[in-house]
Amino acid sequence: MKVLQITDLHLKGSPDWRLAGVDPSASYDAVLHRITPAMDGVDLVLATGDISHNGDREAYRRFRRDFERFGKPVLVLPGNHDELTLMREELGGGDVLRFGPDFLLDGWRFLLLNSQVPGAVGGRIGGEQLEWLGTALTRDRQTPVVVSLHHQPVPVGARWLDEQRVEDGETLLEIVSRHPQVKLVVWGHVHQEFDRRHDGLRLLSSPSTCIQFKPDSAGFALDTVNPGVRWLTLGGGGEVDTWVERIDGEWAPDRSTTGYD
Repeated sequence: MKVLQITDLHLKGSPDWRLAGVDPSASYDAVLHRITPAMDGVDLVLATGDISHNGDREAYRRFRRDFERFGKPVLVLPGNHDELTLMREELGGGDVLRFGPDFLLDGWRFLLLNSQVPGAVGGRIGGEQLEWLGTALTRDRQTPVVVSLHHQPVPVGARWLDEQRVEDGETLLEIVSRHPQVKLVVWGHVHQEFDRRHDGLRLLSSPSTCIQFKPDSAGFALDTVNPGVRWLTLGGGGEVDTWVERIDGEWAPDRSTTGYD
């Protein structure tokens, strides 16, 4: 099974919107152009949050139009910049876009967690979702599982970003570590590639489709690598192959930017 992870689009309805000197609309279009030839072979899309930068209705409508035409199931998660009620109105329902939280496809199970804390930059899963996750994993111990959320549950090495990680990420890891059928935990938010192993568990993040954050930075810092997506190939026996694909062209941000809202 082939899966596309796309994340942190930061789209707005305004055509003149720039984020740290980069046009998120143009970079997103370039990403779509790059991935379109491969979409016939894709079985599932994971959209891990911040589709809109400020909860813009037209941004969600645009995303829906773009991905409904591929006809592949899209699992959607909210990020800290998304407006969840509006997002559900525009992206919920139908046969293509889904909010989960439990989706089975081609012998793999996808469990989706909402790490959004309204009004906050950082994330939290909360006791109710963690209890649901533990119960769901106990109910089926055989099917390989991908757990997805927006915020990183573990430190990625950039101090300012790790201050925004999931507050109860350690509890999440404790739960999934008790269930070896969980093969992957996948997230967005950090605008950078991350790939680590934790007791046999693969921990992954994807680049953003717009600006990239510099790894291993103490304070806010932008990277000069290009926008991209993550691809995953999931085997019937729980095998995982993954790689990052980046677009061509000049997408360097304004590195004098000291942050953004």
